[in-house]
Amino acid sequence: MKLKRLEIYGFKSFAQRTEISFNAGITGIVGPNGSGKSNISDAVRWVLGEQSAKALRGAKMEDVIFNGTQSRKPMPYCEVSLVFDNEDNALNTQYAEVMVTRRAYRSGEGEYYLNKRACRLKDILELFRDTGIGREGYSIIGQGRIDDILSVKGEERRQVFEEAAGIVTYRVRKEEAERRLEKTRDNLVRVGDLIDEISSRLEPLHEQSETAKKYLKLSNRLKALELNIFLVRHDKLKERMASLQALMQEQQAVIDDNENKLVEMGALRDRLQLQQEALEAQFGAARDALQEKNELLTGTRTRRERQAASIQSQENEATRMQEMVKESEERTEELLRLFEESDADLSAKDVLLKKANEDLSGQTELLEKLLHQAEEAEQRLDEHKQRVLMAVNRQSDLKSRETRQITMLAQMESRLAEVSSSAQEQALYLRQLTEALESARQQKTDADMQLKALRDEAAAIEEHLQDKTGALNEKLDALKTLMSRIQSDKSRLNLMEEMSKGYEGYYGAVRKAIAFSRNDPHVHGVVARLIRVPKVYETAIDMILGGTLQHIVTDDEETAKKLIDYLRTNRLGRTTFLPLTAVRSRTLSQDERRVLDLPGSLGIASDLIAFEEVYRGVMENILGRTIIARDLDAAIAIMRAGR
Repeated sequence: MKLKRLEIYGFKSFAQRTEISFNAGITGIVGPNGSGKSNISDAVRWVLGEQSAKALRGAKMEDVIFNGTQSRKPMPYCEVSLVFDNEDNALNTQYAEVMVTRRAYRSGEGEYYLNKRACRLKDILELFRDTGIGREGYSIIGQGRIDDILSVKGEERRQVFEEAAGIVTYRVRKEEAERRLEKTRDNLVRVGDLIDEISSRLEPLHEQSETAKKYLKLSNRLKALELNIFLVRHDKLKERMASLQALMQEQQAVIDDNENKLVEMGALRDRLQLQQEALEAQFGAARDALQEKNELLTGTRTRRERQAASIQSQENEATRMQEMVKESEERTEELLRLFEESDADLSAKDVLLKKANEDLSGQTELLEKLLHQAEEAEQRLDEHKQRVLMAVNRQSDLKSRETRQITMLAQMESRLAEVSSSAQEQALYLRQLTEALESARQQKTDADMQLKALRDEAAAIEEHLQDKTGALNEKLDALKTLMSRIQSDKSRLNLMEEMSKGYEGYYGAVRKAIAFSRNDPHVHGVVARLIRVPKVYETAIDMILGGTLQHIVTDDEETAKKLIDYLRTNRLGRTTFLPLTAVRSRTLSQDERRVLDLPGSLGIASDLIAFEEVYRGVMENILGRTIIARDLDAAIAIMRAGR
């Protein structure tokens, strides 16, 4: 095994990353005083696990981090790595090259790495045990160290020889085995005590166990019943939703049917409207034609009446002429009779003959006039007859035309009546269709409203179901989580109670002292049991106090001395006691309290935890001068301001 190189970054005076290689032969590091030669050996001791700041020539461990200069800022952390050649397998590891790294932060946190993998300090110490390499190993001998080795007691010199002989590992293992045996003996004693204690509590515990089993059984039954209720409700809701969906589908089908009917009715209404308009047009035309025929018929009737009056006048004139002709014929016959009488008595009445001839001549002239008048009357009569015949013919024609017109008028009136009846029927049908349409629209509106109500109800039911389902699932999950947490908390509480009673995790001397003074009212317990720390400050308080958490608080010095004598007499180790009568409060001065107003300052540690007033002196002694900051930058600013 051979040391190959040393890498330093941020350690003491090494602000920049520095690598020192150790080649074959002797490597010497020379330089003036204050150049940092000793810092190299300090870096080697520190990376190998040195925990004492004093051994590294510092007041506290933070002093190993580069603190800055006028031209360079302070480093937030430091890191040192040692690289060994392990070709000969001197180190108990499979790697041919071993790199050990240690890193420290200003916050107090520290990290260890073995070949760049996080590990524990214990792993590094075990790796270099029996090799002479380590914080107390003989491979690093400082100034005056040889004289110290020669002048120390035999026991301490023996440790050096054991390290060189390689038996430290076995001695450590032996001590560890003895500690484990001691711990096992203590555990056996504790187990015996627990058995005795538990034996007396077994019967009530058995009853409690039966009660708990009954509770769990009933709880499981309650869960099953609640689950069954939920499933039944869920099924009912699903059935109701299915029926509602079916009803919605039926309503939708009815709505679709009504909409189709509405479309058909609309088309039929349009057709009827067109037919009505056509019928109204025909009716108007027929009415106009009828009015025209009526006007023509009225004119014809007027002319026929005038012609009838004219014919009646002509007939009266013809009758009068016929009477005149008849009268003339009668007079002619009378004259002929007289003539015959005169001719028979011609001889006797010659005188009368002349007079008769004269009268006859006059009568002949008169007869001729009358004949001429009769001829003229006959001519006029013929003309009148002709005119009457023509009038009669014309009247016959007019009667025929009137008959035809009356027939046409009757037909048109019949057609008009039919059209009017058809129009009324169409209007009635249209009104019925309109009423049906309005009824269908109203039904559609009602169906839409009902459908909307059903949809709203279905949506509300669905939402309610989802809410109930989600709430039930959340409750079930919460119940499961709660039950799991309860079981975990019970187990953890039982474990913590057992550990708390036995002070597991505490130093052996602390456990022995607490066990010895269990019934002593003058012993208050360890610091960790006397404070209540908010979760946000747990890490900070734990880092600040460290081992102080295991210091034992007593009423006075006498009680502390009694416990110290007990530990010393029985060789049980050492621990620290804090007597209330001897420990004095340590707080910040008024001038130092100015830093509490700086940004990032959360307050004094003793003010951020809770404890009984009787312990104020102790708490202010260990925490009264410690300030907790929000982060590292704020802590650095507070530290600089407090200098």
